[in-house]
Amino acid sequence: LYTDADTILFFDSDVIAIRPFSPADLTIDGKPRWLITPYAKLVKPDGTPDAPWQPITAKAIGRSVDFEAMRSHPLMATSEALVHFRMFMEKQHGMSLGEYIARQPSREFSEWNAIGAWAYYYAPGLFSFWNTEEKGVPVPFVKQYWSWGGITPEIRAQMEEILK
Repeated sequence: LYTDADTILFFDSDVIAIRPFSPADLTIDGKPRWLITPYAKLVKPDGTPDAPWQPITAKAIGRSVDFEAMRSHPLMATSEALVHFRMFMEKQHGMSLGEYIARQPSREFSEWNAIGAWAYYYAPGLFSFWNTEEKGVPVPFVKQYWSWGGITPEIRAQMEEILK
């Protein structure tokens, strides 16, 4: 809504770049690369799901989903994809995306899983999907910490070393 850029790169606040990269490193055949992993592979040793997003994402996009789509930062999307996703969500739920998110109990919404699943099932031409079970996980450009855990002295030292 607030940029005229064709493509937008997203980082979470608990992510830090660990090596140089460019938009070309995050595209395949001119489309943003989107990593996905089958939910069937994301299970704990006891067989229970190891990711809570499958039913939450299914509710958001109105159909069952087979892939977890929030696999690695940074994430890149075209403005076109984001506009079409917002329009889809408004039509799907009869309210704005912001209102839908605000109405979800216990913060049950995952923007990247919802956008990725929507694109995979409804607009597959907007991204190049990379199945991590088939192709492996690419070497990361970033390190992600866990923001809810706080910045310990050890984490601060790691970050300072990366930024040297």
